[in-house]
Amino acid sequence: MRWDREQTYELLKRIIDLSEADQTEACFMAYESGLTRFAENRIHQNMCEEDAIVVIRVAIGKKLGSVSANQFDEASLVCAIQKAIEIASLNQPNELFDGFAEKQPVDSIRLPWYIPETASAGTNERADIASRLIQKVENSAYEAAGSVSNGVYVSSVLTSLGQFVYQQETRCGGLTVVNRPGEAGFGTGYSEYFGRDIHLIHPEELAAKAVCISAMNHDAKSLPPGDYPAVLTPASVGLLIFYLGWMALHARAVQSGQSFLTGHFGEEVLDPKLSIWDDALDGRNYGMSFDWEGNPARYVDLIRNGKAIDVVYDTFTAKKVGKKSTGHALSPLRDRYYSSPMAEHLIVGTGDTPLEKMIEKTEKGILINHLWYVREVNFKSALVTGMTRDGTFMIENGKITHALKNLRFSISLRDVFQSIEMIGTEQELTPVSIGTVLAPAMKLKHFNIDGSSSY
Repeated sequence: MRWDREQTYELLKRIIDLSEADQTEACFMAYESGLTRFAENRIHQNMCEEDAIVVIRVAIGKKLGSVSANQFDEASLVCAIQKAIEIASLNQPNELFDGFAEKQPVDSIRLPWYIPETASAGTNERADIASRLIQKVENSAYEAAGSVSNGVYVSSVLTSLGQFVYQQETRCGGLTVVNRPGEAGFGTGYSEYFGRDIHLIHPEELAAKAVCISAMNHDAKSLPPGDYPAVLTPASVGLLIFYLGWMALHARAVQSGQSFLTGHFGEEVLDPKLSIWDDALDGRNYGMSFDWEGNPARYVDLIRNGKAIDVVYDTFTAKKVGKKSTGHALSPLRDRYYSSPMAEHLIVGTGDTPLEKMIEKTEKGILINHLWYVREVNFKSALVTGMTRDGTFMIENGKITHALKNLRFSISLRDVFQSIEMIGTEQELTPVSIGTVLAPAMKLKHFNIDGSSSY
């Protein structure tokens, strides 16, 4: 079922009317998505999925309780509301709670966030994109695996104080991992595209890029542990910026003292070439013009020319310091691993050096195409560890000389982003665990390598 504004409002209004709590908030999320997978140059799976769920949050004074439900008949909704009220009655008062969102305007996203052709694309359209990619790879005598996806996502919040917000957006993506025939998992090359318009997935370009990387990724050599200059693709930068956002760029991390920004606002904490902001209204990132408390998502300067400017807030963290929410409360259905608030629409400012020039200007260093299995180690220093994959290469005298085995790294994001040498001219969108990051390529002066893998 495609949930339009009127249908969504009717459902949420019914919940508000049925509730006997002092205040009630109803959050609604629904999606219809399709996925086409391929491997060994053959499409092997087409999937379609749809779901809808409502999260009901109630307040009895300052006591809060919440329950989720995916059955919307009256009996089920009444049961869910009663359970939420029961949970609230058992909780301690939350002194940071000042009420659910009151009626207030929400600005529109500046770029088109709903593309009808993406919404209507089905199995045939996805299969055509996958087939064109496969054909290009097969013509090069390589094998491709990957996926093509598209979907429509509905988000809405209604409160008993009159705030109603609604958004329907489209998302799509294509990615591929390419290798020589019969060598799956070895000598791979990776490329991806994510956006809102399915017509902007160019499968031949994705194929050509991944084939080129795979063609270079052979006879890989080990690299001794040490500190090396590194050139990172936009996707690699995007993943590291996400971890920086989670570990440092939100109010809860600052207020708990875990963020390295604590006590250093207004100071230069990162390289002066680096600027990071969160802008839900930009439109290139996935996301909404409001948050899951129904508050407008505001533009937030996080890092400007290396200086710590601000972080993102939800209502509870904002109340602690006498501020207003910036509209960055996470979904009540989020992975509990991540604490609200979070910057979900991160954008990294561009520089003036194309990726190719970064390589040409590197005397000795590493080119990193893709990262995976990145994990946090220490929040205070923003220390993370992870591995490279799908194309890691040695750069010598401005040229790629040979492939490297996948590398294990341990880096302080604070330190490496204090050592930026160059920033790329083009941004690419990278979906991450929470939200998306729009980032360019970068050359870093320091990137600590712990060792090489066996492949």
